[in-house]
Amino acid sequence: MIKKNVKLISIDAMNTLIRLRESPGIVYTRFAQNYEVDREMPCYAFNKGGAIVWWSQVVQHCFLHASNNKTLLQELALKLYDHYSRIEPWTLVDDRAIECLKALKSRGYFIAITSNFDSRLRSLLQEFGIISHVDFLALSGELGVSKPDPAIFEALLKRFDLKSPNEILHIGDDYEKDYLAARNFGSSAYLIAQDSVKYNIDQKEIIQGVIDLNRQS
Repeated sequence: MIKKNVKLISIDAMNTLIRLRESPGIVYTRFAQNYEVDREMPCYAFNKGGAIVWWSQVVQHCFLHASNNKTLLQELALKLYDHYSRIEPWTLVDDRAIECLKALKSRGYFIAITSNFDSRLRSLLQEFGIISHVDFLALSGELGVSKPDPAIFEALLKRFDLKSPNEILHIGDDYEKDYLAARNFGSSAYLIAQDSVKYNIDQKEIIQGVIDLNRQS
């Protein structure tokens, strides 16, 4: 349940509001193929280390192939940067996210997106129709600090002129960078879709998604 003293709801972005449609490994494979980087081990390295080894080599080969050619390396980096700047690689974690944000705003809560992301997140959230329901974006690429550094939560206190960390509720999917960071700062926190036993936290602080906040207040 959202505590009565909470005035600001801080929400992580990656895997909390938005997520990638494809794994980075698949994307890197496609880029590697475009640069004629051969995959030496077929079948995802079956019996030769497995998928993790296979994906690791794809990424390494992709960049190692270009590393001796600065022009090619720069071109590859720019293409990847541009790829993740567009909305196509991304999707909402839950189509009801905007409905949830509207409901929380109607109850008088301030809403902030607190993310270890750069300024590209602004345009992405704009295209998803989310940014108009948000009061502030605390982005590590703009503030120069990232979760779990408490300075990013300090920025929220100052921006909303809050008197205490306990007026903030933070929601995210990462135990250390979201849940633990917020709790250590003195704020309330919910962890999305994790094992409460594994992390030894109260089951009541585990939610399946942002939409669950509509049932927490």
